[in-house]
Amino acid sequence: MPALPLPRAAAAVLGGVPAPHPARVRPSGQARTPHRPQPSRPGRPQEHLPARDRRRPSHRLRPATRYLSNAADRRRFLRRHHRQGGVAALPRRSGRAHGVSPHPQALGTGASGILLPRQPGDRKLLGHHRPLWQGSSREVRGRHLPPLRRSGRVAPAPAVFSGQDVPRTRPGDRRDGNHLLRHPRPAYGHDGRRIVSEHDRISELYRGTIWGEAEQRAARDRIDWICARARGRVLDIGCSQGIAGIIMARAGLTVLGVDRDPAAIDFANEDLAKEPPEVQARVRFVQTEAEALPDTEGFFDTVVLGEILEHQTEPERLLALARERLRPGGRVVITVPFGLHLDPDHRVTFYLSSLAERVGRFFAVSELDVAHKYILCLALKGESPAAVGAEVLGDWLHRSENAFFAAEQVYLEREKILHERIAELSRHNSERLQAIQQVQQRLAAQNQALEKLKNEASAEKEARRRQEAAHKELLERLTETERRLSQELAAHHETRHNLETSTAALAEERRAVDQQRREIESLTVKLRGALTRSEEANRKLQKFSSESERHKMEIARLTQTLSGLRGGVRYRLGDALVSCAYQPRKILSLPGSMLGLFREGLARRRARRHARAGLLPLEMARSAAATSRSAVCAGAPEVEADDFVARLRAFLDRAARMDPSAPFVFMFSGTIHIQEKRANRPIRLTRALRDLGSPVLFSYFRWDPKEPVPRGEDPLLFQSPIDRTLQLIRLVMAHDFGPRRKLFVLSFPYPEALRFLNEFSGRGWVTYYDVRDDWEEFSKVGMARWYDRACERYALSNCDLASAVSEPLRKKMEALSGRPVRLSPNAYDPAFLKSGIVGEPGEKPAEIVLGYFGHLTDRWFDYPALFSLSRARPDWRIELIGHGLPESVRLPENISYRGFLSHEEICPIARRWRCGLIPFVPGKLSEAVDPIKIYEYLALGLPTAAVSMPQVAGYPYAHLARGREDLLAAVERCLTEKIEGERIRAFLTENTWARRAEEILDWAFSAEIRPALRSLAAPPGVRA
Repeated sequence: MPALPLPRAAAAVLGGVPAPHPARVRPSGQARTPHRPQPSRPGRPQEHLPARDRRRPSHRLRPATRYLSNAADRRRFLRRHHRQGGVAALPRRSGRAHGVSPHPQALGTGASGILLPRQPGDRKLLGHHRPLWQGSSREVRGRHLPPLRRSGRVAPAPAVFSGQDVPRTRPGDRRDGNHLLRHPRPAYGHDGRRIVSEHDRISELYRGTIWGEAEQRAARDRIDWICARARGRVLDIGCSQGIAGIIMARAGLTVLGVDRDPAAIDFANEDLAKEPPEVQARVRFVQTEAEALPDTEGFFDTVVLGEILEHQTEPERLLALARERLRPGGRVVITVPFGLHLDPDHRVTFYLSSLAERVGRFFAVSELDVAHKYILCLALKGESPAAVGAEVLGDWLHRSENAFFAAEQVYLEREKILHERIAELSRHNSERLQAIQQVQQRLAAQNQALEKLKNEASAEKEARRRQEAAHKELLERLTETERRLSQELAAHHETRHNLETSTAALAEERRAVDQQRREIESLTVKLRGALTRSEEANRKLQKFSSESERHKMEIARLTQTLSGLRGGVRYRLGDALVSCAYQPRKILSLPGSMLGLFREGLARRRARRHARAGLLPLEMARSAAATSRSAVCAGAPEVEADDFVARLRAFLDRAARMDPSAPFVFMFSGTIHIQEKRANRPIRLTRALRDLGSPVLFSYFRWDPKEPVPRGEDPLLFQSPIDRTLQLIRLVMAHDFGPRRKLFVLSFPYPEALRFLNEFSGRGWVTYYDVRDDWEEFSKVGMARWYDRACERYALSNCDLASAVSEPLRKKMEALSGRPVRLSPNAYDPAFLKSGIVGEPGEKPAEIVLGYFGHLTDRWFDYPALFSLSRARPDWRIELIGHGLPESVRLPENISYRGFLSHEEICPIARRWRCGLIPFVPGKLSEAVDPIKIYEYLALGLPTAAVSMPQVAGYPYAHLARGREDLLAAVERCLTEKIEGERIRAFLTENTWARRAEEILDWAFSAEIRPALRSLAAPPGVRA
């Protein structure tokens, strides 16, 4: 229970030795009778006591235990006495006349350390030079507990008890404590409800988390006083929430805390777990009774009994146990409530005399003090208890306590008057409440009647409204019926007219059929004669067909030779000169043409140097024709019969035996091998073609010839590195697949592969150039160093068909080749989303998170625009996922790099984003792309903020920025837009890789693809 402040009267008594009461004086040497509580007076009101005290009269407190109720009572009490030495005290009398000697020699053998009146300037106490106990001076109002004295010196507390663990109160925020008499804290909480916990909450009170500042200050003073007097090995009986044990362990003491309340021990252990390991090693908290503590625990230097004796029916048993557990010379530290505390669990009420008497039976009292309505006692264990000293000390304390009797009588009388006044007010309030309730009942009846009238009026109004609605609905139905009948009548008239017209037409057709039948009979006779002539012509046609096949092969060879010659620099230079001869105006453009040919020659020389250095296996188009001619004549070269060749042959044979309805596809990709983390257009198309049942030979790019070739168990897929592909390409094109259709897909205009285009065509393959990027712009940023504009034009001119992924790129390819180029955008792979519903946004965090996944190279990723966005919105967080992050890039604090992740790892991260970003550098490169990630953003339910990309302008939830400065506005538009999953699913269903693969196969094997002699078409700008 929080401590009550010490009244002025108590401070006055403790300031000096009070005069003994005559009735308490006994002859020298006579044994002192044990003090007994005074019985309550007859007829004394008991309403102010708790119900528990009223049921047990033996628990009532002596009248002398009551405190003065307020400051006015204290002033009246002090006016009846005089002040001496600056402290209010009772009038002094001769100690010898009443059996108390002022000299230590008169005390006898057993007396030691009795307090005598202190004179001003007297620094020592009479008696032994080292007195066993000494009371401390108090402030008159009991606001502050000064440090206790021992042997005339102030004993400072260790630094660990400085209160750093609790918040400090304001110096001027003090109260006299009288409010605690009106609102007892231990029995009731701050919300007025009774506290039902069996353990106190001393740790929370010490840390300042419950109750008021006065109670917190009192609790800290008591705990700090206990900890300052502990020594050596400490046994804390009734440790409660363990705050005292933890503080003593911080000071280096070894502590064993016991308590029977499991909730208190659990709280203490949780608090201890937050301490450093060295503190935890010095403290143990055990749930047990003090009597059940095993003997193996040994003896202790200090036993702490903090607010535990008042809960015992027989406190002597606990004091005897403490004596048994102490080593010789050990000490017991005791705190108990001083006087009446309104706690129903208190069994014994202590005063200075009763506590000194009980403790003196077992120990020698060293210090005794009162602080905040609590008694603080320090006692030492000797060879035998200091019985005589305790008896004399108790006698003095009995006399000192009589000063409280008058004050407590006033408190009881005022309490009775207050109870009577409260009863009278309660009665008056009850009468008023009854009157108010009657008025409320009348008002409720009137309100009920009014509500009934309102309900009746509302019912009538609703009935009229329903009747009018029914009439209106009936009128509309009649009007609709009339209109429908009119339409049906007009339809019947139209039907009758049609039937009449049809009958006339049928009669006319019958006459025509009869005429045709007669003509057919005449033609049948003529056809029989023609059939005979046709059989003869058929035999001649078969002969011509064999001759035609031989001529076609010769034409293909000549076409290939002519194409090689026309692609050469000499032919084009001669053609330019001849054009000038026929058209003199073209002499003006001749220097430009020659400069272009000169640049092309330089590029070819650079390619030859690269080939000699081993960087790129490039052969020029100039030598392609000669090589092709020799290949046609000599056939396929011999290849090394290693394991790779054997596996390739086995795959080709297996593909030839499969269902011939699915075509064989040779994908010349130029990307890395098929894997999970990186899946671009050639890889996605290969998977879609494989799912359609087509066997696919996938050629991928590798820089190191020693890199291992991936092996797979998929019977429809074979992966070949580009160096082995170019070695064995004629083995593939010359393989006999029977009636199966064959498609060669060129995914990038690699010069070394272009020399085989016409040879593929000559062997019955359909060649298809899939333009997936603007390679010319890539070469300008240093990413496609192998690129040659003339080679791309050659690929466009010599492939059977070509397509581009975006409309700007398609127009550029048409202008370059002079041929139609189809549009085939990128698409969505349903296997991307492993869980969740397509197009439905996931759960979003409270903060705004944006994101990007893909290639992070600074060649086209616009880091300045991204950093500008992060600076404009520092409270937003941006996450980057992918590969190619430059080492020189330093990301701001609100931009994080999550690493290179697979699709399965990306999806749960990206579902938290509010918007997907595509911050490419504005320019021709970004305008030509159709990023695959925008389809994946839509599958995750994310809107997209990107730079200007004409191809995606019409895609759902795509917001384009005109420049870097407009990226923030595009993101903000994304954040305000509501996502509809059905719209996204409809868009993605129409744009899947399976549909793209079917579309490409339909284009490749349509009847219009292979026009006669198409490869002979002249390139743009060259006169045929």
